[in-house]
Order: sequence, then structure tokens, then C-alpha cells
Amino acid sequence: MNVTVNGKPREAGTRGVEMPLLAFLDASDVNPKLVAVAINGDVIPKAGYGNAVVREGDAIEIVRMVGGGAA
Repeated sequence: MNVTVNGKPREAGTRGVEMPLLAFLDASDVNPKLVAVAINGDVIPKAGYGNAVVREGDAIEIVRMVGGGAA
């Protein structure tokens, strides 16, 4: 399937077949505990990751948590 991840086109899974979000993150080598995810502008609560699916044409934003700050 063709999706957009953080503004860049990406092919994932089988064309036309939806994919569970957790499987998509695993295939992308992303630890679901360390990111926030939005699909088509809707933020997915971590408790909903197991029920969320990625579909053909979806726009996915994956934000990694980064520590740090000004000194």
C-alpha cells in the first residue's frame, strides 16, 4: 500500500490491504512506546494502537520523544 509518512511517500505491506498500526510500526523498526502517532491528522492514543489500522493513501505522522533542553 502507498502511504505518506512524515511527509514522504512510502510503500508498506500489500497494496490495497490495510495493516494494523502496530504491525506497520514494527515493519518500520519503530518502538511504539517511544512515539506519538497521528493518522490523517487524528492523534491515536497509545491505548488505541492495537485497534488502529493503516490504509491505502493514509497520511501518518510519527513523532519521536527527544530529551534535552537549554543549558
